[in-house]
Amino acid sequence: MKEKLQTKFATRQYMISDTFELYYYSTDDVPGVKEHTHTHYEFYLFLEGAISLEIDGVLYTPTPGDLLLIPPGVPHHLVMHDLSVPYRRFVFWVSAAFAEQLRARSADYVYLMEYAAENQKYLFLLGFRRVQHDPVPHHPTGLRKCGPIIL
Repeated sequence: MKEKLQTKFATRQYMISDTFELYYYSTDDVPGVKEHTHTHYEFYLFLEGAISLEIDGVLYTPTPGDLLLIPPGVPHHLVMHDLSVPYRRFVFWVSAAFAEQLRARSADYVYLMEYAAENQKYLFLLGFRRVQHDPVPHHPTGLRKCGPIIL
């Protein structure tokens, strides 16, 4: 399944679409990508790899499940630590113009983008590092809840 969804990595740092683009990458190396900025928002959902991202002069080392959000104009680049581990991630680009269209519908759509830009906070822990099942409190049979509790 991973192979069918994978996008061939390109060093292109500009959008083709005027709204958004979504990519799944699994690469061993990312040659030719130096510090750069974009005119669009860039979301990384980090899945696997031994990497860090330097964003606006601060080095972030994500763990699987972390979300990195880079607003337009913020300098960033990748640091590969171990080429033997595949670098897997989803990359989601949102144009500034499309973000404005979303804001016109509801500020909720762009809350995280604005928060990252205003607070220079680029790493978000989504909280699905481990999953555990919790017993139903005071249930006479000790049944467990059907759904997981995400910590």
